[in-house]
Amino acid sequence: ILCSLFENEFIDHEVAVGHVLLYSRYVDDIFTIVAKDKIDHLHNILNSWDPDIKFTKESAASGRLKFLDCIVEYDKNTKKLEMATFHKNTVNRSLQNFHSITPKSQKEGLLVGEIHRINNTCTKSTHLEKSLHDLSKQFIANGYPPHYVSQNIKQVKDSGFKVREKDPNIEIR
Repeated sequence: ILCSLFENEFIDHEVAVGHVLLYSRYVDDIFTIVAKDKIDHLHNILNSWDPDIKFTKESAASGRLKFLDCIVEYDKNTKKLEMATFHKNTVNRSLQNFHSITPKSQKEGLLVGEIHRINNTCTKSTHLEKSLHDLSKQFIANGYPPHYVSQNIKQVKDSGFKVREKDPNIEIR
């Protein structure tokens, strides 16, 4: 609620006057594109809004900015923002081991969900293929059989990355 009040009071005005060119928020992470000469001014205004809330800022380096589990970069040729998956080196890449005592449907759901997440994150086919390759290595390192991983990736890609329909004969409680 507090964030919505802030957005209504501050962000809407800054977008209207052209200082904020793009504003996107996921929970407490905000991605904005701001006119260069307005960055410090807007950052100061943000931090003066409430004494208990302090905003940090991170600027793009070499046209690239890490945001959540993505790298966002501006492609000068297409004049578009492009996205690819990103993982910090310190992130533990372990997943549910394939040999753990859990239903196979959960293991498959984890793999298929990650395939869809990558598809939804990557905007270029080269980024998609690299991310799927990295995902394959990650799942294999967690005990998933290579053929099982590649088969699931192929099935999801062949379906056009459509989400599977739920079986009407299965009731989840």
